[in-house]
Amino acid sequence: LSIRRQRQMCIRDRQDGRADHTGIVWKVENGYVYTIEGNLSDKCMTSRRPIGEYQILGYGVPEY
Repeated sequence: LSIRRQRQMCIRDRQDGRADHTGIVWKVENGYVYTIEGNLSDKCMTSRRPIGEYQILGYGVPEY
């Protein structure tokens, strides 16, 4: 996976084999990536995941 930094998109698989969920990286610290995500239990919430978690498919920066 590429370098994780603030404001990148974190692309995840929610257990169905497809890239179907994203979050915005707001912090990377002590082996964890912290994201802001919508549609987590029908809410906008923060999430903390290990950097190498199998559900994280990649990171990217949108071209605006």
